[in-house]
Amino acid sequence: MSMIEIKKKYYALLDNAAKEMALDLSANRPVCEKLMLLIHELYESAKVSEYNKKGQYSSAYHNPITGDFEFIVSRTLSHYSDLNKLNWTISLRRQSNGCTPDVRVEIANETVFIIEIKVKAGWIQTLFSPRAYQNEMKKFKNGNAANPQEIIAGFRAQFAKYSDSFNSKRSIDVYCLLPTMTHVHRIRTTEIYTLDDYREFFAANSGLAKENLIMLSSNLTLNLSGEITRVELKATRELDKMIVRMKRKSEIMLGRQ
Repeated sequence: MSMIEIKKKYYALLDNAAKEMALDLSANRPVCEKLMLLIHELYESAKVSEYNKKGQYSSAYHNPITGDFEFIVSRTLSHYSDLNKLNWTISLRRQSNGCTPDVRVEIANETVFIIEIKVKAGWIQTLFSPRAYQNEMKKFKNGNAANPQEIIAGFRAQFAKYSDSFNSKRSIDVYCLLPTMTHVHRIRTTEIYTLDDYREFFAANSGLAKENLIMLSSNLTLNLSGEITRVELKATRELDKMIVRMKRKSEIMLGRQ
C-alpha cells in the first residue's frame, strides 16, 4: 500500500470520527469526553519510542497533532451543518483578507463564526495565567524575555482584526477552543488558581467574553499526551453548548426563528 493510500485511509478514519460526533451533537449527546479520548489516541499514535532499542537510537520526537485536531473539529462542524441543514461553509486554515483563522464558518458568503484552536497553551500561558504573566514580566525587566504586554497586545489585535477583516453584516462570534489547561496551571502553596480565574484573565487580555473560551475538561492538570483514565477527564459540555449557540444564530439568519 502506498503512502498516499495510507494517508487517505487515515483521514477517512478521522472524518468518520468527526461524523459520529456530529451525530451525537445533533442528538444532544455529550462529545467532549469522546473528543479528548481521540486527542489522546492521536498523541499515542504520534510517538516513536518503539524505535528506542539497545541504546543505539533514541528520540523524544513525535509528530505534532494540532493539524489533525483542527481537521477533526472542522469536519465535525461540516457534518453537523449537513445534518441540520445550516448551510455552513467551513474554511480550515485558509487565508482571506490578510487573516488565516484556524476555522472560519460562513453563511451565504458572510463570516459568522471563527474558532481558534490550541492543543496546548503553554507557549501562550501569559494570556491565561496571572502567575505566568508576572514571571515573564520579571524576566523582561531583567532583559531575559520578551515583553508579555506586547505578546498579549498581539493576540488581542489578532482577535479584533477578524471583525474588521471580513465583510459581515453582523458581529462575528470568535471562540478559543482548548482541551485542557495543562502547562498553564501550576499548583503552588501560595497561589491556587481556578478555571474561572483563568477565564477572567483570558477575557481581560483577549477582549473576548470569558464564555468564549471553550474548555473540553475542567481538570486543570490533565495531560492528554500522557497516561490517562476516564475519571481524570472531567469532561465539560462547553463544546456542545457552543455548537448550540452557533446553530441558534444560524437559524435566525436563515429565517427559521
